[in-house]
Amino acid sequence: MRAHTREDFDLFMKSLVETNRTLDFFCDFEKVASNVGAVAIKLNQLNYLLGQQDIAARVRELWEENPKVFDVLDILIAVRSGRQQKVLDNNGNIRLI
Repeated sequence: MRAHTREDFDLFMKSLVETNRTLDFFCDFEKVASNVGAVAIKLNQLNYLLGQQDIAARVRELWEENPKVFDVLDILIAVRSGRQQKVLDNNGNIRLI
């Protein structure tokens, strides 16, 4: 067995990457796509609120018309707590999420 050289060490260090995780490490996109139908109508109704001038009044109106629309809010505001994660984007660039 031969001893490793400084060049071997440098080559090894150059081959290391910060992460090998892509976004599908965090999310099962196929599962999301198959489940979106169950909430699509509610999400579209909530989209109505985007860009409204008096959002409080529009939320009240939407609540009075269909309070079940707001059942999907937990899906929209779900976030992972903790530090940011490094992932690879579709172009192989490292991004913080």
